Amino acid sequence: MLDEPRLLALPEQQALTHQAIEPFTALGLVASGLGIAMIQKGLSHSAPPGVVLREVPWLALTTPLWPAWHRINLRPLVETFRTVLTEGGTAPA
Repeated sequence: MLDEPRLLALPEQQALTHQAIEPFTALGLVASGLGIAMIQKGLSHSAPPGVVLREVPWLALTTPLWPAWHRINLRPLVETFRTVLTEGGTAPA
């Protein structure tokens, strides 16, 4: 599970007025002054000008991850990835 801290993106002057599922759309709405957003820390470098980011250390969230691969393994790395995930193997050093 991803245990990365989340950041709260705060608009400078507006109340929440819209919803967006896609994080870059949410950041765009915040940049336009149309609401607030909760984003992953890893997206903080993508914040548009005018968006204020604050860490929320008291809000501990985890995100379940679902690996995905094509059923036909065209590359050796895909096979290694699949083996490590499904058979408990270890990745080569």
